[in-house]
Amino acid sequence: MSENTAAQSTNLRHRWFGFIQYADLKVALLYIIFIAFSIYTVTTASGSEMYEFFFRSGGGGGGLISPIVKHYIIVCFCALVVMAMVAMPLKHADRIRSAGAPLFILACLALLGMQMLSGSTINEAARWVHIGSISIQPSEICKIGVVLALSLMSCLYQERQDVVQHPMRRYYYIPLIIIGSLVVYILYNNISTGLIYAVAISLLLFIYEMPLKRYIPIFGGGAMLAMLAFLWLATTDTVPQLGRLATAKSRIDKMLAPKVEGDFEIHDENLQERFSQIAIANANIRGRGLGKSQMKEVLPMAMSDYVYAVVIEETGIIGVIMIPALYIAWFCLVLMLARREKDKFFRYVLYGIGVFYPLQALVNIIVVSGLITTGQPLPFLSAGGSSALSGSLAFGFMLMISRWQTERQLESNQIKEEELEPSTNSPAIG
Repeated sequence: MSENTAAQSTNLRHRWFGFIQYADLKVALLYIIFIAFSIYTVTTASGSEMYEFFFRSGGGGGGLISPIVKHYIIVCFCALVVMAMVAMPLKHADRIRSAGAPLFILACLALLGMQMLSGSTINEAARWVHIGSISIQPSEICKIGVVLALSLMSCLYQERQDVVQHPMRRYYYIPLIIIGSLVVYILYNNISTGLIYAVAISLLLFIYEMPLKRYIPIFGGGAMLAMLAFLWLATTDTVPQLGRLATAKSRIDKMLAPKVEGDFEIHDENLQERFSQIAIANANIRGRGLGKSQMKEVLPMAMSDYVYAVVIEETGIIGVIMIPALYIAWFCLVLMLARREKDKFFRYVLYGIGVFYPLQALVNIIVVSGLITTGQPLPFLSAGGSSALSGSLAFGFMLMISRWQTERQLESNQIKEEELEPSTNSPAIG
């Protein structure tokens, strides 16, 4: 065995920070870029929140730490989580699949149960769970849980379909009923998030090779129900006061209403949309300059749902191109890792990450463009600990799996070199 391969294997297995050298550097660089952009976007878009923090409660501030400092702490914590994940050696891969994934799924179910029983209400929807002084948005964390659940059940079905009676019932129907119930609950509280879940799950089960004779009727029926619901909301005059139906009705009516030229009136229903459009219009081509956004002082949710509009106002065409390019790069790197991953479960996990997060980013970008109105944060770049943690878990899986791919390659090289050594060292005959 060559000394170089032996040294690499020793370094990879026995040094805690050896993973830095062996994880995919392109993924690591993209994660660092996301961290840098996240710090910039939240810092520059925090104008109104910082005013509220300093001048609330008679000038004494309304909390222990400012929104900016809070975000810095969250980013540091998320980076530590990623480092801990990447430091997991290949020998624990089976444990992560057999024990870690089910435990994470159960934790997600527990969070949703807590949300149902005692969730905090924001914008007429119970979306938050408080554990001590920490606030968690379960719908963000559950993205990883759903990806793990779908990957696990698809792998189990493919592995056991020849030896288990009624494998579809055990590995698809029952889990899908549970997941579908959770999606309905998420739809009840946040229709746009529920729709992202529904679309992502539909795409993933197709990618995960669910039998087409089962896939087509299940999701064809789901698409038909969604279309009927849309038509009902678009044509009915009144809707029951159930969940977010009234909000969905108003947004559909606004989307379908004829555009009136010269209608620049700003009111409560179009406040975010109008201020976002003004921010984009202020950008021109070059932008106003870093930190010089004017609309961030009055634009609601500037740090979260509309941070992209603030970035465009400050950076112009560079921001218009750069932010989508980050998510395109995310998708391409996930696809690259998935194609070279030999373990089917972790390949499916990568595909799930590549679908969920760029899809949510696409929805946010469409919202900022003014085509639709809904509330979706920009993954990892918007303020919010749950969104940052969920995105970091996704990057953690990407870096961890890329490190394992390197470790497998080193082991393969080591075996080949050991097989060649006897023939190389044997004495010549003759």
